Amino acid sequence: MIHNVLLMATSGLVLFSKEFVNSVAQPRLIGSLLTAMIEFSQQTSGMQVSYIELSNVAITLVTNDVAKVFCALFHDRDDGCAFGRLICSEILNAFTTEYSSDLTNFGLNLKDFHGFHNKIADIIRNSVKPVLYQLQYNKGILKALLVTEDGTVASPNPEIDQLGVLANLQALTGLCTDIMANVDDDCIHIMLDSSHNSRLLLWRIQERSLLIVVVSKLVHSSKYRAALEEALDTIEQVCLLMTNLHLVSR
Repeated sequence: MIHNVLLMATSGLVLFSKEFVNSVAQPRLIGSLLTAMIEFSQQTSGMQVSYIELSNVAITLVTNDVAKVFCALFHDRDDGCAFGRLICSEILNAFTTEYSSDLTNFGLNLKDFHGFHNKIADIIRNSVKPVLYQLQYNKGILKALLVTEDGTVASPNPEIDQLGVLANLQALTGLCTDIMANVDDDCIHIMLDSSHNSRLLLWRIQERSLLIVVVSKLVHSSKYRAALEEALDTIEQVCLLMTNLHLVSR
């Protein structure tokens, strides 16, 4: 779960701050300490601090050297480094893209960045796209997409027929759910073999979302299993965060 998001200039100036439930006390003070830590690590080792674990919280740091801005994401330790870096990177990329013309002059009114609060939810929701893209890049993975609970289809492939996907999935998952209900169980994972050299894999995530992956039967599953499991875990974390975001956001 996310606790705080800080976007800061590398000079130490706080540009944007957002708190969530169980937020860290005095995040701006901690942000100043992080700035000093980043500078010190770069000077002494030539490398930058990117992840810190404290007793109760983890901090992921991502820097944009061109814009001279970094993002500090405070989150649960159990979330892990990969999840923290994904969300942190997406927030930083969206911020620097949105305000690229303003970041050259920090003397401007910092209230100009206040509208970024309203974009956080969409940024987190869209953070599954780079995960799907990276998954699809693996050998043996032909296509990967996520159908969220509101019917939105997220995919690296813009040519995906969203209406066709939704219509077919609704019938398929409905049938599987009915079958499993007869034995007092639930449908979590479906595997379908086509008449061609492909296989369709479906996972139910957070009850109402579906991860759909098309793999090649010509490539052994050991070639992509690790990447698939990692992507599944990360997408489950993002979906869980989105489900609870309206409860924890301030």
